[in-house]
Formats: sequence, C-alpha cells, structure tokens
Amino acid sequence: MAQKIENPGTYIGTIIESGIATTKNSFPQWVARLKATKRYIDVPADITYFQGQGLLADGQPDFVDYTPYDEEILAYVVLYDKNEKQTLSNEQLSKATGWITPDFDGLSQLVGKDIQFRVEFRTYTSPEGKTTEGNQVTWIDPVGTNPARILKTLDADAIKALTAKYGGVKKPVAVAKPASSAATPPKPTPAPASAPAAPKAGRPKKGPPAVVSPPATIQIVASSISSTETNLDGAWEAVNNAKGDVADSDMEQAWVRAMAEVGGTRKQEELSPAEYAKVRDLTIGELHGLHSLADQILGRSPSRSVRMGCEAPLG
Repeated sequence: MAQKIENPGTYIGTIIESGIATTKNSFPQWVARLKATKRYIDVPADITYFQGQGLLADGQPDFVDYTPYDEEILAYVVLYDKNEKQTLSNEQLSKATGWITPDFDGLSQLVGKDIQFRVEFRTYTSPEGKTTEGNQVTWIDPVGTNPARILKTLDADAIKALTAKYGGVKKPVAVAKPASSAATPPKPTPAPASAPAAPKAGRPKKGPPAVVSPPATIQIVASSISSTETNLDGAWEAVNNAKGDVADSDMEQAWVRAMAEVGGTRKQEELSPAEYAKVRDLTIGELHGLHSLADQILGRSPSRSVRMGCEAPLG
C-alpha cells in the first residue's frame, strides 16, 4: 500500500485519480490523487545521500527517480473564488494538464497525466475549530518548470507603463535629519542559510504570521517597487490597512509568500528596512488582485509554491 509523501519539496508525479468536488463554501474544487515518480533534490544533506545511492551522478541539484518509495498525496485545488473568478490555481491546472475551464466533466480525463507539484507542511483549521497538520500540495506546474525560484524585476519601459496606468506612487518629501556624531551601528549579519529553519510559533493575533523558510537555493535579485523603507511591524500594519474585504487567512498566505520570496532562508525578524518594503509591496499587490504585476516582479508564470486554497482536511 502506498504511503503519504513524507518530505516537503518539489515532485513530478502521475495523476491516478481525478474528479470535481466542492468546498464547505460550495466553491468548485479539483480533487486528485498524485503518485510521486520523481523528487527534486537540492538540500546538501539530501544531495549527499542520493549521490551515495547512485541516483544523483554529479552532486548537483536535480530530480531523482522516486518510484521505489511508493509515495502519493491527495491534492485539493479550489478553482473559483467567492466572486466566481478563476483562481491562480485554476490557471496553473490548465497550464499543467491542458484542461480547459470550466469543463468540470473533463477533470476525470486527467488520469494518467504527469504534473509537477510542490508539497509543503501546513496547518488546517476547519470551520468547526478542528485543527490538523500535515503535508499538502501547495502549487502545481507543467513538467519541466524550473523548480528554482528566482526573483526578477521589471525593465525600465515596463515600469513606465505601470506608472502611467496606475498613476504612480507619490514619493515622501525628504526631511533633513539632525546632525549626529554617533556612528551608525552595523546591521546584524543574517544567520548562514545552511538549512531550512523549522516552523516557528505564530506571533500574537494581530502580528504578521510566522514564515517557514524555503530551500536555501533561492536567489534574491529583486528590488522594491516602492521607495519607502519600513520595519516588520510597519509592513504588517500597511498590509492590514490595504487588505479591504480580503479574508485574514488569504492575507496571511500572501504575506507568507512574499516573506519567503524576499527573505529566503532567514527569519522574518532579520530582514532590512528595504526588504520589509518589498514584502509589503508584493503582499499588497497580490491583495489588490494585481496578479500579472506580481508575476512579473517575481519572474513566475506564476510558479510559486503557494497555498492553493485547500478547504478540505489534509489528505
């Protein structure tokens, strides 16, 4: 009997069961059972292990054959939101499988197709207050998508076009700082990114959510789309003020995604003021539905391992 996928990470797998269901809020939801056939190995300890098994020849990050482990996982993917608009997960499912929304009958025809998917550890609380934890499918991609997530910025022409479309951002008036003879203290050196950090306990209810660090192979090359630097609490307050009618859980997920993209393997308390500004701007951009802008900023199609709106218990 197959076991549930044990390790978070990026996988390639085969759809062995596929169908349509609804969430507790009656949103259409794709439900599928995925059989892992390959796993992307990028953590140094795992690279050493699989190289010793003869499955990773040159010791570089790559996919390895995972069929001997006989592992699978259930995926719950919400296809439409409360406004009856397609979710990003809906778009990714179409890209990964060729399925055309809203052909719900066609979902049963996806059995046998291969997709690439991301598994992450998540905590789920039902409307009745029951909490469960475990690995969950958080994103899907077409097979062959680069699993390494690299941030990219817009070019000058694209930035001008966005400025013309959205009216730009008013820059704050510069204020002269009082003279001081005290030397500016050096910024603390971030902890070395040798391994992903373990999930931390959540902050108080009104604070930003704790962030689980992504793999250490992330490269950060993005610059902020706003010139106003801030701190952790300031960024979180700005996100709260801009969230409008977005659910708190969706706001927190957007924050976690942005924090992981900008902060890499560091704890969220270790970012610089400029990086907190990036987190703030990326989160607000997503909350406002500027998905195309966020995709260009992050250089994704979109291909970020984000929570896919699962409202069913973890499988």
